[in-house]
Amino acid sequence: MSLSTMTPSPIPFPAGRSPKQKTVCQEWCAFVELYRLAAESFRDAADALPCSPGPEFNQAWTRAERTRKSLDEARTALLRHEYTHDCTSRTAS
Repeated sequence: MSLSTMTPSPIPFPAGRSPKQKTVCQEWCAFVELYRLAAESFRDAADALPCSPGPEFNQAWTRAERTRKSLDEARTALLRHEYTHDCTSRTAS
């Protein structure tokens, strides 16, 4: 199965929150930017993987794994902020 054909499951909103009520805070924007940069770094690292085994592959694999972990951490931080700060559920004033 190709990863490009897979779509992630939507993250459920806690009770009382509606996905239609969204106002963005500056912290949220910063977390989104960190996530975007981490995703870009992971893509670059994955693209750099050579097609033959050896020391170069091992080094590129290590970099790709490091950037994947950074991407996971950035995603976790973004979701934690959304859940604890609840800034994405407020309506605009």
